[in-house]
Amino acid sequence: MQIFGTSAGISIDKSNSNFDSFSAKRDIEKSFNLLNELEINSIGSLRLYRPSATAAFAPRDILLPGYTEAAHAMLDLGFFPVERRTGGHLAVYDQNSVVIDLVAGHPFPRRHIKERFSSFSNLIVNTLNEFSVDARVGQIAGEYCPGEFSVNINGTVKIAGIAQRIGRHGYHLGVVISLDRSEAAIAAFERAYKLLNLDIDLSTIGSLIECYHKISTQKFLNALETNILKLIKMEI
Repeated sequence: MQIFGTSAGISIDKSNSNFDSFSAKRDIEKSFNLLNELEINSIGSLRLYRPSATAAFAPRDILLPGYTEAAHAMLDLGFFPVERRTGGHLAVYDQNSVVIDLVAGHPFPRRHIKERFSSFSNLIVNTLNEFSVDARVGQIAGEYCPGEFSVNINGTVKIAGIAQRIGRHGYHLGVVISLDRSEAAIAAFERAYKLLNLDIDLSTIGSLIECYHKISTQKFLNALETNILKLIKMEI
């Protein structure tokens, strides 16, 4: 079963966010443009990077009565509002997180959507398990941008969310993993979700270092990149 459809191979994008006021928009548009330009036999792209302060609104958020006020509030709090063009609800993150963008060609991109979600979420969990982290796949009550394939620790705090967008000739899998606690992001979540009239339990917002103080985030990220490439190469 060809879930990831990357027979043409994957290139590693080592570019970082510029951390200026427009980098959040550029980071979102980069993956969007790569997806639109894909051909079936195009070489895919894998990028892991620390993002600038971003408030990524989902299309359904933009239709809510409180969106305009929420977007302005995010700017006031130092988070650049962008539309991330995938499902779910607002995700807020900054340099305390890591973003994973996988863009790859697939002959039938609308097939195996759920399987890609499941495989990628479980890969993150399995990599965390290698570092003795009690990570699990599944939604917890009150989490931001609730999703079946969220990654949590101990079944109590969400540390990662995953989204997927389908193009004509491929897909984009996007993941945000919270590595360290961001008080600024939590404050932004509280403000925005109130203005959007969305439910959120702030105690469910967690981070890897917050729960496991001694973990080396760089070793974890290195292992994660290795495991992603191993997973993809199983289909090449």
